[in-house]
Amino acid sequence: MTDTAAAPKQPKRPFSTFFGLVWKPIRFFLISVGVFFTSIPVLIFLAILFSKDPTESTSPKESLYKKLKVMRLDLNGILLEQAPSLEDQIVSRLFGGPKVITFSSIRKSLRGATADEHVKALIVKLDNLQASSSQIEEIRGLLSTFKQSGKKIFFWATDFNSNTYYLASLAQEIALSPAGGLMIPGPVFQLTYFGTGLKKLGVQFEVVRAGKYKSAFEPLVLDQPSPEVVSMYQSMEQSIRSHLVQEISASREKDIATVNGWLKQSIYTSNTAVTEGLVDLVSFYGDYEEQVVDLLKKEFADDDLIAVSRKDYMKGYNPKLENTDDGDQGIGLIYASGSIVMEVGDQKAEYITPDAMHKQIKWAKENEDIKSVVIRVNSPGGSATASDLIWNDIKNLAAKIPVVVSFSSVAASGGYYISAAANKIFAEPTSITGSIGVIGAIPNLAPFKEKYGVSFHVITQSDRAQLLNAGEPTSAFDKAIVENSIDTAYQLFLKRVAAGRKKSVSEIHELAQGRVYTGLQALENGLVDELGGMVEAYQEAKKLGGLDPKKLYPVYQYVPEEINLRDCLKGVTKLFRCLDELDTQSLIRSSYTAVKGKSLVTNLTAKLEDLYSIAKKDHSLAIWPGSFGVFNFKN
Repeated sequence: MTDTAAAPKQPKRPFSTFFGLVWKPIRFFLISVGVFFTSIPVLIFLAILFSKDPTESTSPKESLYKKLKVMRLDLNGILLEQAPSLEDQIVSRLFGGPKVITFSSIRKSLRGATADEHVKALIVKLDNLQASSSQIEEIRGLLSTFKQSGKKIFFWATDFNSNTYYLASLAQEIALSPAGGLMIPGPVFQLTYFGTGLKKLGVQFEVVRAGKYKSAFEPLVLDQPSPEVVSMYQSMEQSIRSHLVQEISASREKDIATVNGWLKQSIYTSNTAVTEGLVDLVSFYGDYEEQVVDLLKKEFADDDLIAVSRKDYMKGYNPKLENTDDGDQGIGLIYASGSIVMEVGDQKAEYITPDAMHKQIKWAKENEDIKSVVIRVNSPGGSATASDLIWNDIKNLAAKIPVVVSFSSVAASGGYYISAAANKIFAEPTSITGSIGVIGAIPNLAPFKEKYGVSFHVITQSDRAQLLNAGEPTSAFDKAIVENSIDTAYQLFLKRVAAGRKKSVSEIHELAQGRVYTGLQALENGLVDELGGMVEAYQEAKKLGGLDPKKLYPVYQYVPEEINLRDCLKGVTKLFRCLDELDTQSLIRSSYTAVKGKSLVTNLTAKLEDLYSIAKKDHSLAIWPGSFGVFNFKN
């Protein structure tokens, strides 16, 4: 037996050790990214490959959908004006994003169910609907049309708030979950003020405004709303409350005093809601649906009557309506949603920019098949300069083909500015509009400097050095310059609105001064032409465009040109041009939005940063900031 000497260990080279350490995370990253971006297209391809064509019908399915039925409309999730992009849908599925419902899909299914003689009733199942007041109004209008066709509506909910109860009041019967309740205070305006708090931090703002009701920056300098703002909000609250009470009273066949009492009481359990007549019965949904189906079976003497979901109904029954036009002529649709800015900086929010609007308007103007355009506006305002550029584009479009504007939840300040050039303006009764005024805020951090020893230094040859230095108070001369700029922008705003509404500047000034109105009030004072939503706007667009109001026409939307990767790689110049056109942050933004948490501190910080950044870029700011929720308005 012989001993064999072990081979001596080779010493590790420093480069190999370093490369090994670095390569492991790189390899893991490449594998993860490769799996992620390879699996998504494969899954999409397989889904398309093995899914059935919704229009493909077999004889069993045809026989099924010739049966009498009650359609179930599930209202659970966030109601969106537009369908989310494919990447947003993918990220939402991967990271567990919220459920989304598109308003267009609801409109299409309710229109089909109204025209379908086999659909005898509708049962609405409401769980956690997140929708604006204007969207609620539009859905209620569609349900009203369904009901007027002689069909019945049954409504079941886990809970009710002011908006959803207003929606449900139209139904023939309202059912509530046993553990559910009602929280129906009516319109609530919650205002938050930071004046003293910011002063304690040494942060002050010099506010310059044109219009005594223009209150965008009041929360930054005061501890409570000014008398003008209190009066304005009280007026809007009464307008909305009166509308809700009247409609609920008529639908539930109760007197005005009774419904007023309901809203004043505000809170009800399921049992007290039945006792007081707000709802008709308490039941779990499964039991209630069976009860409704049995009732309809007896009424129509048909034991084969079935209940189908809205999605299944649209898959199995999608007829070509008799009043559909066969030509290419149609209506253009443009969405203008978000704050109005010159350029998009923050990828986490919706914005309206002159460049993006110009592309859509130019496309609509040059498309010969488009006979009129509907612009859906949902904007609290923003930059006066950007608003004026968009106003000019819409004015030029309206000079060629009719333009109809439909207000969503809010079309105030710059949102109203861009709408003033349209041929016709529609608003829902609860839309928030007006705020014709201009406001700016000059930060003064001199107390902050004194309190915390933070110095601010500005190096410039400009005579406005003191104005540009946040650490110095504004001089009287500088403030006068800013006031002149604000007033100039305000006078231009008045002129634009006066021209669009065919009124004198003095008449518009009486309505303006930053005052905000509900859609009902705006109709009374002539700031809008008619009450209604997208359905009414489409009808008016057909009339103005010379189309038959009784027929259905295609709705066209702008689609950006596809970016060819091969062309992008032909040179550095083309590559950078492609990068400018491509929203490279969209996937990251979607992922961030899907998983991020919200808090009071982050929301407050974001709002202050947004106000300061916009004011810094454009001192002739025209903005109505705030989060406009379901009758829960924050300024």
